[in-house]
Parts: sequence; C-alpha cells; structure tokens
Amino acid sequence: MKYFTIFTLLLFNCNCFSQSDISKLLGKWKIEKVINSTDSGVSCNAVSNYTLTFNKDFTYTFDAGPEVITTGKWKLEGNKINFFDNKLSDATKGTVANHAYIYKIMKDGRLVIDEYMCSEL
Repeated sequence: MKYFTIFTLLLFNCNCFSQSDISKLLGKWKIEKVINSTDSGVSCNAVSNYTLTFNKDFTYTFDAGPEVITTGKWKLEGNKINFFDNKLSDATKGTVANHAYIYKIMKDGRLVIDEYMCSEL
C-alpha cells in the first residue's frame, strides 16, 4: 500500500506534470500522517485507515470511514491536483466544494499533498 502525508504549508516549487506523474498517482494511497504546521492549535491526528484512491478514468475515492466517503473526478494542473464533481456517500452530511492542492511525489515514493487546516478530514 502506498502512503502519503498531508502538509498545511506551501512547501514546494512549481513542478510540471507528465504522464509518469499520472501513472505514479494511480492506485490506493493510505494516509500515513497529517501535519498541521500552523499556529491554529487544530489537531489533525485522527486518521486511522483513511485512504485516497486515484483511478485510471480520472475518478477518485477518499475513504474516511463508512459514512464519510467522498467521490469525484481529479486532474493535474501544473503542480496541483484538482478535485471536482465531488459527492459524499451520505448526502445528508452536506456537500464538498471543488478544491485543488499542491502535491509532490517524493523520491521514496510517498505522495505529499498540501492541504489547508485538515479540511478534508
């Protein structure tokens, strides 16, 4: 299983993406840890068994438990992953806005996504 870390600071330079970036993203990623590097005091540590799956047909699934599954579409634009046409598995829980996060695939194979304030969690 692949692992990724979510950061809350914009830490990376702009990278162009290629077909190899798309190929590297495909599959299921397990959240390894979430780091909140702001002064907000918000705890982002409750991440047991969360996964993010990128499919070949440019759909995705973010699974944060049986009642918190988000699906939608994704695309790469520059150094960002854009998530759009998002839907929650339980529509009574609200809606998910379109969003884009800076990403980087590390040399050791980890995916790092820069997110603001644990918003998806």
